[in-house]
Amino acid sequence: MAGESASEEAPAGAARSGRLSHFRQAFAMSGTMLTALIALASGGVALLFQLSPSLTPDPRTHLGAAASVFAVDDGVTLGSFLERRRAIVSEDEYANEKQAYIRQASAAAGGGDGSTVLTLPGEDVFVNATIQGFKSRSVAMLASMYDADRRTRVRELSDVPVFQQHVEAPSDQSVVEFWLSAPPVSVKRYFVRVQVYHRGDGALLGIADSKPIVAR
Repeated sequence: MAGESASEEAPAGAARSGRLSHFRQAFAMSGTMLTALIALASGGVALLFQLSPSLTPDPRTHLGAAASVFAVDDGVTLGSFLERRRAIVSEDEYANEKQAYIRQASAAAGGGDGSTVLTLPGEDVFVNATIQGFKSRSVAMLASMYDADRRTRVRELSDVPVFQQHVEAPSDQSVVEFWLSAPPVSVKRYFVRVQVYHRGDGALLGIADSKPIVAR
């Protein structure tokens, strides 16, 4: 009887040992497979961020903006500026921009034909802007003209909204082009100042001045 009992326990012990070994192997395989799946998923996410930068999380390690006014074409009428844009925008957008200026001029003059606004001389201004750390947030750019000799703002051309954008990537760089009316005849030399703001709280992110320009 004792011999039979011992012989029965031996196969049972061997079976338990076999099951434990099977579980260990299965666990090891599962761990290896899980590691491979995580690596594969991480690689896929990295590839997705390369193909679609707008989906990249914003680490917000660098916050701010840099701007530089790198070119100003003076003596450009509003009509000429819009014609330049006509080459790069749709006909509908061109017509909408043109009508918006005409309506504003008509309203400011108390009615009547506002198309004379298209003959106003001004400046075609180009700004290089870089925004960092403001993904999924909005920024705005304001422009002002200064009397270069008196270092004072031209009242009629102060804090003019020229650009706004909803930033789609952690770092965004673009060239902003806008038109600004010419200064009054009393201003002999002037410069253009641009200021970049975060639209959420109005924080000033960047500021830049053009070189002084001699009025025509």
